[in-house]
Amino acid sequence: FRFSLNSSAGGFSKHDAVVNGWNMFCPPVAAHGQDGHKPLFAAVAKSLIQVSPMGLPLTAFKAAEDKNGFVFRLCDFSGEGGTATLTLPKPVSALFRCDLVEGDAQTIDGLGSTIAVPVKTFSPVTIKARFAP
Repeated sequence: FRFSLNSSAGGFSKHDAVVNGWNMFCPPVAAHGQDGHKPLFAAVAKSLIQVSPMGLPLTAFKAAEDKNGFVFRLCDFSGEGGTATLTLPKPVSALFRCDLVEGDAQTIDGLGSTIAVPVKTFSPVTIKARFAP
C-alpha cells in the first residue's frame, strides 16, 4: 500500500490526479528486444508517439501478437472520455479497433501520421496500426 500527498494552487483537478497517480504507480518502462529488429523508421524521430489530451494516457505500445503491425492501448481513467489524438513519425497504412486480446479487428478511418480515436468514459481502447514498408 502506497499513497502520495500533493499540494497545488487552485481546486481539485481530476486530470492532474490521474496523471500524478499514473506517474507514481506506473512509471514508463522501456525494454530492449530479444532479437535483431528491423528499424520501423528510416530516420531519427523527434518523438515516437505524441498523445493528447493528457487525460487519455497511452498505457501500452507493442508489436502486435500476429507480428503484423503495432498495438496502442489507451484508457480513460479520469471519466471525461473524448477523442485521443496520436501523432506518429510515420504514416499509418491500415488502422483497426480491436478487443484487449487483439481479436475482433474492425477497420476504422484514420490513415496518415495523425490519427484520432474516440474513447468512451472509463473505457479502454486497443488500436492496431500497420505501417507501409
